[in-house]
Amino acid sequence: MANWVVSLTGPRRVSLEPCPADPLGPARIRVRTCYSGISAGTELTLYRGSNPRLSKDWDDATGMFVPRQAAPAYPVIGFGYEEVGEVVEVASDVTDRRPGQVVWGIWGHRAEAVVAAGAVAPLAPGLDPLPAALRAAAPYLGHVQVSDSNRYQPGAGHLDWAVLLRTLDEIGYPGWLALECRLRGEPVAALRQAATVLRQAGPRRAAA
Repeated sequence: MANWVVSLTGPRRVSLEPCPADPLGPARIRVRTCYSGISAGTELTLYRGSNPRLSKDWDDATGMFVPRQAAPAYPVIGFGYEEVGEVVEVASDVTDRRPGQVVWGIWGHRAEAVVAAGAVAPLAPGLDPLPAALRAAAPYLGHVQVSDSNRYQPGAGHLDWAVLLRTLDEIGYPGWLALECRLRGEPVAALRQAATVLRQAGPRRAAA
């Protein structure tokens, strides 16, 4: 399988770039990406060209961004996080991961990646990757932000909100749901749609 990585070549310019397959070293596994989550905050500002790290540098002494003397940091290659994928190859010394296993972790927007076997968590067999990822992350969840599959408000895409909210209840998440999404349509109507979808999917507090 050819390997591809998402590259931002400039503001609002995205391309898929071929990249060589990484060698499989000791204690490593090769994962083929099934899902790759996009942040509505950091990554969309990188896409739009408004992220301060593109034109400024972080100064530890002042705790502030300062003007960068060099050109903007394009291209931005291999960014991304929150991936779900299938294990396709394991090193000979790896005993707790196997080909065909579905796992979640962080390896960026790319077709496949080689990562440490201990850096990914397996999902339960037969589970939909999205609720399964929530179950695997349950011990670490302190805050949940939501958008639909297309990064617009809940109800504008095709996520199964009843399943996702039921999963949050089953793992004992007690907190708020905060909307971090773009709005499709008239803003007030879009927010009402989101509130209705979430209310019908399951009783839970939400904050826009």
